[in-house]
Formats: sequence, structure tokens, C-alpha cells
Amino acid sequence: MNKNRRLLFKSSKADYGRNKQYTTNIVAGLLEKAYFHVGRMIGASLLQGGSPPTFLANSMVDYMLYGIEGVQLRINNIPDIALQKVLKELEDASSVSEFQELLTAAAVIDLFQVEYSSCGSNNRQKEEARIIMFYDYLQDIEDGKVFLSTEPTKVQMALEKVLQFTTGCRSIPPLGFDSSPTINFCHDPAVTLPTSNTCSMSITLPTAIINVDTFSSRMTYGIGNSLGCLGHV
Repeated sequence: MNKNRRLLFKSSKADYGRNKQYTTNIVAGLLEKAYFHVGRMIGASLLQGGSPPTFLANSMVDYMLYGIEGVQLRINNIPDIALQKVLKELEDASSVSEFQELLTAAAVIDLFQVEYSSCGSNNRQKEEARIIMFYDYLQDIEDGKVFLSTEPTKVQMALEKVLQFTTGCRSIPPLGFDSSPTINFCHDPAVTLPTSNTCSMSITLPTAIINVDTFSSRMTYGIGNSLGCLGHV
């Protein structure tokens, strides 16, 4: 069996869990017929009263014996320890709200990938200035300094609204987004409101506004009056 194990892991990438070893990226092993030869050796060993293999993941054994319908996926069989941790937290959570991450300006900023113009261009300078204003705007929201309305009562702007405006989601999914939301820029001097596309998860910032307070008020007005619309706003 040790020979089988060496042959199997030589042809595959070995990932180490807490107490076991699993194979991933098994295409090379398939092409080299490593699994075929290992299977023949295991079969010959079993026919002669030898011990069964002890180095395969439980889910792989289930698949070999019972087919895909008989596979019982187990979180402990996942070699990615970080993913294991997230899935266990999800499994143990009594409600969705218990697992949802508290949004912060830093968490929202970390989500985005910025699509800049070429370095050294006039547009690039404007974009870098607007990014600073946008990040300051998000921090002001977290600090409770931005309001959707003040009459008849004050209604605070929320980071969840910015996230919903961009992605359609009011919270960051437990396993993250499939791709990074993006920040783009509009250099049309007539455009003073942000736009977004929730399908591509992108927000477009206007570069025509150079005043910080005006930028904040136009961002709030644009986001606050478009929530509930899906697609391109």
C-alpha cells in the first residue's frame, strides 16, 4: 500500500489537512494512468487478503463504491483550512445575521478594484483625487457624518446602501464575491452623479466635481434615490 500511495501522490498535487493528505489537480494522474495502475494493485492486494487502502479521502471512497449519488461531502475532507473554517462557522451559525460581517469603510474599500487611466495622464490625476474623496466619503458614512435626509428627521447614510448600489447585496457574502467589484470613472463634465451596474458589480464616479462637500452630497443623492433598482442605474 505504501507503493500505491507514493505512486498516487507523485502524479498529483498533495494538499495537507490537519491529519490527512488529499490529492487535487488529478488530471496529470489520469493522463499517466496512475489511478488505473493503483486500482489494479489495490484489487490484487484485496484478492490476496491484503489490507484496504487507508490514504484516500472518505468522499473518494464513497464515489468509488457507490457512485456520485452515494457521496457524503464532509467539511473535514476539504484540504483548504481557511475554507473549512468559514464553512464550519456557517454550519454553526443559528441565523444569517449572526454570520454577517459588520461593514466598515475599510472592508468596503478592500472589496474594490480600481480601473485607472494610464499613468501620467490628466485623467489619471483626476481619478486619483476622486478616489481619495470616495474613500473619505465612505469613512464619513461610517462615522455617522452623512445623511440621506435631514427633514423632518435625520436619516443616516449607511455603507450597506453603497454596497447595494454597486453589487445588489446589502452585505458581503460569507465566501466573498465571485469577482471583485470595480470602480470606474466618468470624465463627462456634465455628469455629476454616480452610476452603477449591479450585474458587473461596478460603480462609476464622476470626475467633474472638485469640491469635497459637493462630491459627498451628489454621491448621497445619486445612491439614495436609486436604491431598489437592479441592473444599470
